[in-house]
Parts: sequence; structure tokens; C-alpha cells
Amino acid sequence: MDQEHFTKPTVDTIAKRAANICSNPDCGVLTCGPAEEIDRSVIIGEAAHIFGARPGAARYVETMDSSERGDVTNAIWLCRNCHKLVDADPTKFPSDMLFEWRRQHEGEITRRLGKPSDIIRQKISARQLIEFEACSYLAQQIVIDKPDHWEYKLTIELLRTRMSPAFHRWESLEKGLYTKPATIVTMAEINNWFSARFGEIQKISSAFSGLVNGALQNAWGPPGTPGSEVEILRVCNLFVECVQSIIQWEETIRFAELPSDFHEAQALLPAGAKALVDQIARLPKEMATVFEHDNPPGVHKISLAPTLPEGWAEEFGEAIENAYAQVAEGR
Repeated sequence: MDQEHFTKPTVDTIAKRAANICSNPDCGVLTCGPAEEIDRSVIIGEAAHIFGARPGAARYVETMDSSERGDVTNAIWLCRNCHKLVDADPTKFPSDMLFEWRRQHEGEITRRLGKPSDIIRQKISARQLIEFEACSYLAQQIVIDKPDHWEYKLTIELLRTRMSPAFHRWESLEKGLYTKPATIVTMAEINNWFSARFGEIQKISSAFSGLVNGALQNAWGPPGTPGSEVEILRVCNLFVECVQSIIQWEETIRFAELPSDFHEAQALLPAGAKALVDQIARLPKEMATVFEHDNPPGVHKISLAPTLPEGWAEEFGEAIENAYAQVAEGR
């Protein structure tokens, strides 16, 4: 079966969580009952995809991997009519609405069951979600459901959605779609200016390394031990801050007015920022590939190493040398 489709255990799980009742609050029809034959039953309920399974499907998101589309966190139990209804008009029935339907419906089922421990657990879950109010509904659902490998799936979703505005800002900067007041750098300040830029990008690179090689693993917890959803969120927010720092760093370079002899060297500096951003953008994509198959075995290592273009150091050194030579000639 394709990864995008729900497995039978997933369908059974989502049906039971909904008590075989359509999750549409305006419907609420019972989706299972007796058939004429004594050994058969009638089922008019279906596990519907919140984010579409295939290109062209309602609410399809290209950046999701196939296993995410087939995961229980992406499912909602609906009757056949409501399934057709929500897929026929995804604008009227966006993903956020379907997540709310599911959450409210399962909450009502829990209350109707009246089991004290489940009701208490529901209250605890609601408090946990306070930290995730600004996050996507899918991230919130992962926190609620805690599916297999939830720590990594939550990280993928948080990195993908939380960093998206920063990446859009980065693309706008790269395309020259906005500007800022220029900072004038005099010849007397040029050495300190270049030195400061190198020191700043080294600190950003060091922070990125610390997040990838330490903070993220600590948030996930040791193998076999549940991680901390709140710590995962905090680390992912630090990744966002890392991208924002890179953007600010490049803005400092792009919107600086240096002596004309140093323009070539100035134009070469952003290569370091691009190398870092490219590696940060790779992280959720590389993690998602691990879950293209159910229950990925063993230890998986992702190598992230910001690399400057070949020959960059020599080219930059030559540009600086030429700039000082031209300055000396002009004296």
C-alpha cells in the first residue's frame, strides 16, 4: 500500500477515537450499524485526509512526505457525504477547520465516556497545547496523538512551518525585493567592518552547530525515552532565530556603502550566509526522508556542513588585495 494511504490499523484507530460518529459538528451521524445479514455490518464512515494524499487533492501540501500524509495525525473520521463535501470545497473547509472538528469531536467523546482518568488527561493535554498556540494545527495534533517517532515528526513540522516566514524573507532579500537605509563605511573603518562581519558569521555558524549537534538531541531525549515537546519547540524557535540572524547579517552587508575599491570583496561576502541557510533548509527535508518507510530501523545520521563555493577564499583574498592596491595607487 502506498505510504499516502491510511493503513487498516490507522483507519480502525481513527474510527474508534471518533466512536464511529462523523466528526463534522453539523452532522454527527452514526457511521456504523447492523446489516440485513447477521454476520455483517453497514459502515458509511471513512478516514479522510486532512492534507490531501496526492497532487491535486484537496488541501495537498507539497512539502509533506508520504508517510506524514498517511499518518493518523492527518486523519479525520467523516461520513461519506461529509468526506465528499469537504474535499469538493477545500477553501470553505481548510485544514485548520478539520483539525478543530477532530479535536472538538474527540474531546466530546471523551467527556461522554466519562472516564475520570481520560478527562484529566484531556485537561493536561489542553494545558500542554498552550505553548503551541502559535504553531500549526498539525504540530498541535502530533503533540496530542504522540504517534510513533513523534519527537522527530514534531521537529520536522515545527522547522518546516516556523521557519517558513524567515525563508520567505531570505528569498525576498536575495531577489532584491526590499531595501533599507544605507550605512556609510569609511576607509578608516573598512578593516574593522570586514573583521566584524567575519566574527558575526562565525558566531552564527557556531550557534547552528550547537543546535544540530547538541540541543536538538537533548530535546529528543535518550533512545527509548520520551522527549520533551516543549524543549523541541524551544530549540526549533532557536533555529528560526538563527535564520533571522543570518538575514540581519546579510542586510548589514547588502545595505552598506563601502569605498568603491571594495565593492568586489563586499559582493563575495554573502556566500557564507547562503551556505548556512541552505544547510538549515535541508534539515527538515533530510529528516522527512527517514520516515518514507514505516518503522525506520537503526540509527540515521544527517550530515550538515556549510560549504563555501570552491575557490571562494582565494577569490576573496585576491579581491581584498586588489582593493588595497587600488587605494595605494590613488594616494
